[in-house]
Amino acid sequence: MSDKKKQLFLIDGTALIYRSYYAMMRNPLITSDGRPTGAVFGFVSTVLSLLERENPDYFAIVFDVGKPTFRHERYELYKANRKPPPDDLIPQFPIIEDVTKAMNIPVFSQVGVEADDILATFAEMLKGSDVYTFIVSSDKDLMQLVNENLSMCNLRKMGMASEIIDSRAVEEKMGVPPDRVLDLLALMGDSSDNIPGVRGIGPKTAAKLLQEYGSFEGVFEHVEEVKGKNRERLIEDKEKAELSRELATLKTDVELSAELKDLIRKPMDAQTVEAIFRDLEFFSLIPKIQQFVEQIKENEKPNLPKKDYEKIITLPDLENLFERLKKSKIVSYDLETTSLDPLTTEIVGIAVSAKQNSGFYIPLKFPEKDGELFAENDQKFVLKLLEDLFGQRDIIFTGQNLKFDCAVLKNHGVNNFRADFDTMIAAYLLDPGARSYKLANIALRYLHIEMQPIEDLIGKGKNEISFDQVSLSDAVNYACEDADVALQLTMMFQKSLEENGLLPLFEKVEIPLLSVLLEMEQIGLFLDTKFLESISNKMGKSLAELIQKIYDLAGEEFNINSTKQLREILFEKLDLPKLKRTKTGYSTDVTVLTQLQHIHDLPKKLLEYREIQKLKSTYVDAFPKLVHSKTERVHSSFNQTITATGRLSSINPNFQNIPIRTKMGREIRKAFVPQKNGWKILSADYSQVELRIMAELSQDEHLIASFQNGEDIHAATAALVNNCKSDEVTPEMRRTAKVANFGIMYGAGAFRMSSELGMTMKEAQIFIDEYFEKYVGIKQYVERTIAEARDKKYASTLLGRKRYLPQINDRNFNVRQSAERMAI
Repeated sequence: MSDKKKQLFLIDGTALIYRSYYAMMRNPLITSDGRPTGAVFGFVSTVLSLLERENPDYFAIVFDVGKPTFRHERYELYKANRKPPPDDLIPQFPIIEDVTKAMNIPVFSQVGVEADDILATFAEMLKGSDVYTFIVSSDKDLMQLVNENLSMCNLRKMGMASEIIDSRAVEEKMGVPPDRVLDLLALMGDSSDNIPGVRGIGPKTAAKLLQEYGSFEGVFEHVEEVKGKNRERLIEDKEKAELSRELATLKTDVELSAELKDLIRKPMDAQTVEAIFRDLEFFSLIPKIQQFVEQIKENEKPNLPKKDYEKIITLPDLENLFERLKKSKIVSYDLETTSLDPLTTEIVGIAVSAKQNSGFYIPLKFPEKDGELFAENDQKFVLKLLEDLFGQRDIIFTGQNLKFDCAVLKNHGVNNFRADFDTMIAAYLLDPGARSYKLANIALRYLHIEMQPIEDLIGKGKNEISFDQVSLSDAVNYACEDADVALQLTMMFQKSLEENGLLPLFEKVEIPLLSVLLEMEQIGLFLDTKFLESISNKMGKSLAELIQKIYDLAGEEFNINSTKQLREILFEKLDLPKLKRTKTGYSTDVTVLTQLQHIHDLPKKLLEYREIQKLKSTYVDAFPKLVHSKTERVHSSFNQTITATGRLSSINPNFQNIPIRTKMGREIRKAFVPQKNGWKILSADYSQVELRIMAELSQDEHLIASFQNGEDIHAATAALVNNCKSDEVTPEMRRTAKVANFGIMYGAGAFRMSSELGMTMKEAQIFIDEYFEKYVGIKQYVERTIAEARDKKYASTLLGRKRYLPQINDRNFNVRQSAERMAI
């Protein structure tokens, strides 16, 4: 690459769209009204990053039209193995076209040829020019174009510094220089394009032949010198090789109505791009637009609302503020604290807002403070005023993640705190599949406000300070913005929750639950740490014994936690069956070891080792470190906004995943004991709650009758499906029925049922058919639910909680079936 030459970047647009789509597949991006936008976001983000990083002089994007080309006419099976675009990608194509147009980027496509041919034509046109060209793609076909004036930019590396593929890199990757890539493709073929090549000739063999005989023609001129089966293959498949060479040859004479000057980079249509980004909810990309736009005239700048944020530092102002707040209909509040531990943190200040774009900050601690501002004890005085304000029943009190603020207030003596609305919970109910519910993220998404990051004030890493060390002037704007934004979001979310039928769920379930979880977190659980210490010692000894047994079975010492070394022991030294392959090699995960333990004792001992090691590190050794010094108890955090289904989750520690089915898991649970003599722990559980809910939802007569008669539901199912009396049900029949009751209703198919019950696929399918034949109501409920989800693109609970399912109609069976299971 020459620093003196101007630079042209040509994007393989179609490849970028598909790359973006599959990169976002695990966490699909969907607008609040259910439109898939992951491919668009990935495409636009990559283009903007490329423009920002490389700042090219010329820029263009080339797309495939998607219709048959001259290659299809020449070879009917050309690209015959290509699947049609996924259903949720198709509507994103026109959006990408619109946004590319608004970004003022030259776009080229042509019926009858492919994007690669257009790129090749540009490459030919610019040979010998003073412009250095980069083709942004990872397509090996395009490597034949690389020369002293053109390189490729590997698309797979676009998230980081680009991988530049010049002539030397082509030879390292392909084994031949760029002018022999076409010959290489002719011999080896290309499975992605269904180009046949020569049967049995792979890339290494093809490269070796070309190195030895110089060219495609040279290989066939000396074909009799080729040894072994390759000679026969080359002779038999010569016509296929010639066809493959023809198909892989890129056209360099496509008629283009463009010259180099037409590729000059131009400023974007900022207003249109921003409007599209707002519609697509790409709020994080909006600030980047201005980097690529000519300076906006003063009269074109948007009129941003004036922020009226004030500090309260005198007693008259404080009293006046609270008098005005008492007359408000809604008050948003936010605490600034020294840490995120509600049990030990100190209150630095309190921000309140009762009107849009307005806020007040009451400082309690700041570097410049010299004596008390309001009374003998500022904190006690201000908190008493706040508690009195909470007593005004006609005011709605709102904020973001108020469980934390309320916990802090409670630990500082405020018992009558209020949390009538919570923007984090509201945002979660409106979009349970969102990646984050941080205030800054939801403010950007719904209000298009880019908030000031806390790191701007306190820094991060070694240089991080606590909020009480932030200057008062900086603290005022930051804290007031938090309260103001929460107020604005509340006003918006109140309407959205009502429009979506979610207000009853929010008001009757989620908000009351906030106070319950707060109390659970505050109380915590007492741990017998000495008991855990004794378990840890036992586990340590067991692990040491297991390690030695593993070494003995392996015949050598090795790093048991190294997948690479374990793979060598299992599959090379012991020659055990290779059951599952991953990107990095053969798998040694729990499913593989579980199957291999019946063949050799080493996998069995490895499973025991992993189980004990996980229990020891995750629970036994970790729990004592989480005991709070102030309370001598463990205080987990219970989250309402983590799972898309509405199920609670807990962290630091996660109490919900302590095993109960294993002996060691049950032993760990014994560490939770009453803190004082005479206290008891009460354990309560629902009786078959999921099946009772299914009975209500499906109104299945057999299921309802079983509950009404007080029957053992699994035994009743076994009797019904097996056409026998209840007293004739065997333990094995009941076990099968139990698996069926908890599996079939959730959409488990014959494959899963067969693996769980140890029966053939045919037997499992017969059982499923018989199950639905007897439980007709459940079958009808499942079918009805899936049909409704396909129509609405979401499923909802009795209380109105929604789970959006944009992939419920996907062409891909596995993707569609997964969405159907989510619906049920």
